[in-house]
Amino acid sequence: MNNFQKGREFLKSSFTKNWREHVANYHKKANLSLFKKNIPKNSTLVKLVNAKDFKIPKLSLMDAIKNRKTRRKFNDLPLNFEELSFLLWVTQGARKITKHFRNVPSGGARHPFETYLYLRNVKGIPAGLYLYMPLKHQLCLLPTNQTLEKQILDACYNQTPVKQAAVIFLWSVVPARSEWLFGPAAHKMIAEESGHICQNLYLAVEAIQCGTCAIGAYDQKIIDKALGLNGKDEFITYIAAVGKA
Repeated sequence: MNNFQKGREFLKSSFTKNWREHVANYHKKANLSLFKKNIPKNSTLVKLVNAKDFKIPKLSLMDAIKNRKTRRKFNDLPLNFEELSFLLWVTQGARKITKHFRNVPSGGARHPFETYLYLRNVKGIPAGLYLYMPLKHQLCLLPTNQTLEKQILDACYNQTPVKQAAVIFLWSVVPARSEWLFGPAAHKMIAEESGHICQNLYLAVEAIQCGTCAIGAYDQKIIDKALGLNGKDEFITYIAAVGKA
């Protein structure tokens, strides 16, 4: 089977007649402590603006869809604290903790993604690498080295949107969250769900006079190493550059 054919097979449904049997067996041995990432003790936490307090200008869905496009050049204006809070809530925010409902759909409400952010130009928040904690709607400042920005740029082949972005969204996946329920069918679903997240970002930036450019071309090993991910249990699957358009 050539590479094209392998790719085509990946796009097909992986659900088989014995899928339910697989699920029942897998539940018996599964570890469900997957939704929370362990963060370093004494970490600096940043409480974001609550969704009920947003004062984001209203924009109709029709206008957001009509205006939506990839924007590859940004100016030097910063995002503000509320705008960043809004984008995080729209893309991965949690509405109901008990049932794990978020603002994007996910098969079985597994939500296998984590959101890392490289902040370069956001009012009120120091530059650096952060992890979004959706269940608390907070940011956690992560330890980094002085070469992180260069590593991210190198991994993204120094594409213009990444070099000019005020914020770089880096979505990683923890496959076991979805594999726990969907077994071998999980991976196609994960690919589909990453699109749900990024499309929400594309529509949301239109409300705050920003733009975004989704980045699919990046060096997997460099970006995983830069963020301290092992590339097996967690790895980057999608990147998006955001800035004032």
